[in-house]
Amino acid sequence: MLNEELEKILPATEDYCWDVLEEAFEPRAKDAVQKAARELAYKRKYYDVLKDTVVYFPSVTRLIMTNTLQGKAGETYYYYEGDEEFPPEYSKALKTVCRDQGLVQAEDSAENDEYMEKLAQDVDLSS
Repeated sequence: MLNEELEKILPATEDYCWDVLEEAFEPRAKDAVQKAARELAYKRKYYDVLKDTVVYFPSVTRLIMTNTLQGKAGETYYYYEGDEEFPPEYSKALKTVCRDQGLVQAEDSAENDEYMEKLAQDVDLSS
């Protein structure tokens, strides 16, 4: 799930940066986003009784839209400089791409997050 979502977002973000910002999406920014996503995304799950499915969350898109991913990516991006803010132009690019590609779901909301969190379990990645 993680790789599929990143494969939709990152190439489109690189295109956005060239087309709109007229500069490259720096490789270290891309690397920082990937590392943050691997650390934060899809670490919880809950069973949705209405849809009879297991839902893994938070998605990369949700992390981008709430600035959680960019906060974590900033720690990697500026590792040697000590700054912890991910470049705002890249943050805007990521959010724009998520919206333009229709990755932002109507059910994404703070209330839904709270409900899922109450019923969620950690995902065991050791096996």
